[in-house]
Amino acid sequence: MKAVNAHRRFKILSRARSGSNLLISHLRNHGNLKIYAELFNLNSLSDNDMVAALNNPVSYLEKHIYRDYPASVNMVGFKMFYDHAKRRSLLEDLPPYTHRALKKRVDSFKRYVKSHYDIDELTHRLEQVWNYLRDDTALKIIHLKRRNKLETLLSLKRAYISNEWEKNDMIKTILFD
Repeated sequence: MKAVNAHRRFKILSRARSGSNLLISHLRNHGNLKIYAELFNLNSLSDNDMVAALNNPVSYLEKHIYRDYPASVNMVGFKMFYDHAKRRSLLEDLPPYTHRALKKRVDSFKRYVKSHYDIDELTHRLEQVWNYLRDDTALKIIHLKRRNKLETLLSLKRAYISNEWEKNDMIKTILFD
């Protein structure tokens, strides 16, 4: 039996290397909650999801988040970084020390966007998803920040170099030690 949009909605708003993956791993253990990762990290989506998100970001959000769930799910959320669904996420240059595989993926994404979309129109479409979320008065925001900004920057640099964005051994250490 499905419950039509009876769930409460939330968004984790953060920046990279803030502990959002750890928080999501904890939330995924809750039986009445559905959590999605970065819906608008466009260069890491499957081809179909990327095209859907670029063509109509609000519809993409509604299809993935604001949809029907089993009655047992009473909360649904996702993670979004400050720079997701923004112009710079379409065109950003990566640091020179970026891992080869990550650089290749992002460069391929940028080439695709530049060859298939007008950047100004696409920027306008992406702004609509931020407006849509801002206007959703029922949406709860978890604003996650890491206190030590230097550690955030060092962690980000390590992730760019290694292309490892999650540390499962760190999660085990935090949870069980």
